[in-house]
Amino acid sequence: MFVDYAKKGITEKILKNKKQENKQLKNYLNDKRAITELESITTHYLKAYVRVK
Repeated sequence: MFVDYAKKGITEKILKNKKQENKQLKNYLNDKRAITELESITTHYLKAYVRVK
């Protein structure tokens, strides 16, 4: 799997950072907005998350 990403110029460090960012977003949506379903995420929630960051 990593080999495929490496071919695209994505390093292991970038993958680790993206994983951490996704975890933070998930926690924000679950804890602050009580969102548990992917279909419930709106641009409003994503923009609010960016403002918090």
